[in-house]
Amino acid sequence: MDPTLMFDEAEQLYNDEVLNTRRDLQENSIHLEQLAQYCEQSFLTNCDQQAVFDQSKECVVQSLASVTHNLTKLSTNLFQLLDTHEHRLENLSHQLFCIEQSFENVGEIQSKKKKVPTATLR
Repeated sequence: MDPTLMFDEAEQLYNDEVLNTRRDLQENSIHLEQLAQYCEQSFLTNCDQQAVFDQSKECVVQSLASVTHNLTKLSTNLFQLLDTHEHRLENLSHQLFCIEQSFENVGEIQSKKKKVPTATLR
């Protein structure tokens, strides 16, 4: 695979998925703070404490499920990003090995040329 394509793929994954999921997690954090304020206010103003508790519990479970989903999505995207980088590094390593082999071959050819005695003309 072309290393440029792998870099483009990694950059696109980062820009499209990782940053969006990170933004979603930040929104989850804001939502959880707002939810905590709402629940606290409901407990202070509502007489039916059990109903408030049940509603709060339901909202918190939904919010935490969303956080869990986004964390799973982010970790999956980061693993894909690392995998893309790993493939790119493997490709570069292979290219360096080929270059090294080429230099060794050139060195051997030059070494053989030096060992071959040149015929002297008489």
